[in-house]
Amino acid sequence: MSTNTHQNRNRVIAGVVILIVLLIVVFYVADNFLLARMKSSQIHSRFPISELTYCSVDQSQLCVISFGQELNGPMHVDFLVPDSDYPEFLLKIDHNGTERVYECQHMEETPEKVYCTGEVQAPGAILKISV
Repeated sequence: MSTNTHQNRNRVIAGVVILIVLLIVVFYVADNFLLARMKSSQIHSRFPISELTYCSVDQSQLCVISFGQELNGPMHVDFLVPDSDYPEFLLKIDHNGTERVYECQHMEETPEKVYCTGEVQAPGAILKISV
């Protein structure tokens, strides 16, 4: 083989390696950019809730008023928040390792109440609830 052919083959190999490295960098940057955008669209601040309980007469923390299913409709969970400025949140219900996200919104007529709706759960099932 001539030296010229050998040099051309080395240049092609070097070009392919550089192209692969550039593609990896582009995919890495694009993936991180998309991940950052997804995270920024989620709720921005988190704080621990000591324990989620049913509401009592004197309630000073987030608590559950009720939950159930609307007739032929979605499941709903009603919360009471300490004040109308309480931050927005999502409800997550885990049943046997399958997690479902429920959209929550303050009720206009009573801003201290939050109404969450989502997929129906099996009656009597053990559920892990987090907000």
